[in-house]
Amino acid sequence: FTLIELIISISIIAILGSILVPNISSYVTKAKDQKAKNIGALIFSSSMRSYMKEDKFDKEKVQDNISEDLNVRDVEVNVENPIDDNTLNVDFKCNNLNYEVEINGRKATYVFNKK
Repeated sequence: FTLIELIISISIIAILGSILVPNISSYVTKAKDQKAKNIGALIFSSSMRSYMKEDKFDKEKVQDNISEDLNVRDVEVNVENPIDDNTLNVDFKCNNLNYEVEINGRKATYVFNKK
């Protein structure tokens, strides 16, 4: 190769790289968000398992169910005391971001929030 061909080749590679890097970072962000949503759904199902047995939320039993079902190293889960027998908030940290799952046992629904 001549020097000009080499410079043109490096320029083309640099242009393609500058286009590719932002796309990859957005895919990584979307994957992390989806992981957090999946963990939120798992927390909901683990909490509801406790609710279905007792017809109310018990903090210790919910925490035990979540610990039993969730086997991910980089997730910190904090089960708050139930607001009432039918409502529970669970905070968790995943990928250095904070999330909250608000669970309504009576309606069997949950709301996933990014803090």
